[in-house]
Amino acid sequence: MNRQTFGRIGERTAEEYLCRKGYRIITANYRAEGGEIDLVAKKGRTLVFVEVKAKSSTCRGDPASHFGGRKAAALRRAARFFVKTAGEGGRIRVKLFGIPFRARYNRTRFDLLELIVKDGKPKRLVHTKGVLNTEN
Repeated sequence: MNRQTFGRIGERTAEEYLCRKGYRIITANYRAEGGEIDLVAKKGRTLVFVEVKAKSSTCRGDPASHFGGRKAAALRRAARFFVKTAGEGGRIRVKLFGIPFRARYNRTRFDLLELIVKDGKPKRLVHTKGVLNTEN
């Protein structure tokens, strides 16, 4: 299985998990300002930027060990750009499947979803909320 297919399995599993937990997925693979956000979701009044890390084993460390300073900085830049273009001041205005979507939020959060995938199936999922502070 190539990296792209492996990554898609991880992101699809993450989306399904978040939906079951009551999150509303706003967009996936958002690219901007030299960074990418795997998933942007909303739960209640919280806008959540989600980084998905999937690996086939933990022999070279947990998936979280591959989430470092450079990736965190790129995620923050992309999140600032998302908020700036989708709507500052606690409101989002985007299109979901071509349909205008508006929502209010009063805080943002960065989460990490770690997955171990074997034989194309997720074997372990760890959801860590608030992995980065929301300032700079």
